[in-house]
Amino acid sequence: MDIAPWLTFVGAITTAIFTVIGTIYVARSRTRVDVGASITTGFRELTDQLQEERNQLSEIIRRQREDLSESEKLNESQAASLRRLRRHVALLEDKLSNAGISFPKAPN
Repeated sequence: MDIAPWLTFVGAITTAIFTVIGTIYVARSRTRVDVGASITTGFRELTDQLQEERNQLSEIIRRQREDLSESEKLNESQAASLRRLRRHVALLEDKLSNAGISFPKAPN
């Protein structure tokens, strides 16, 4: 039987136990003011980070809105061009028909 996996397992458990004991000891040795200051500092840093991310997301949203607006303008322009082309084709079909010239019908 290979003992290496057991030694690894026992070593990990032992390390975890010593880490927990060390954390408890350090936490008890700190004063309440130190803990309160650490918590306050942590919240302040978290708030600053969230504000920065919010600003970045607001900028992304602003750019996406601009892109969408430009895309909508292009779509409107393309739709207007398509309407003009359809009217033009219809006019040409009428003229060809009036002149007695046959032409293939457009597929639907």
